[in-house]
Amino acid sequence: MITNSHADFDPKIIKNNLKIGDYFISQKVSSLNKYSLSHFFNSNYIQAYPDNTLLIISVKFQNLDFEIIVAKTYQPDMAFFDVGAIVYYPLIIRNSSIQR
Repeated sequence: MITNSHADFDPKIIKNNLKIGDYFISQKVSSLNKYSLSHFFNSNYIQAYPDNTLLIISVKFQNLDFEIIVAKTYQPDMAFFDVGAIVYYPLIIRNSSIQR
């Protein structure tokens, strides 16, 4: 079994490291995550990794003959109740990604 949480990966490398009957389990943040919030502040916003979507990654794995057992996407609603929270949100996201 190979697991992955948020880090980038190459499906070909995953395939080369799995044996028949093994599993690859991943949790990723899509390039569409919080797109509307980013677009709200910058109408010219361009996603950093536009190919990082469930559909595109699933197709890459299917093209390598993987059987996808479960593929789900979830984008919860988010509400901000003051300007300070909006300013704080990207700071904590940035800081958490730097520390990894």
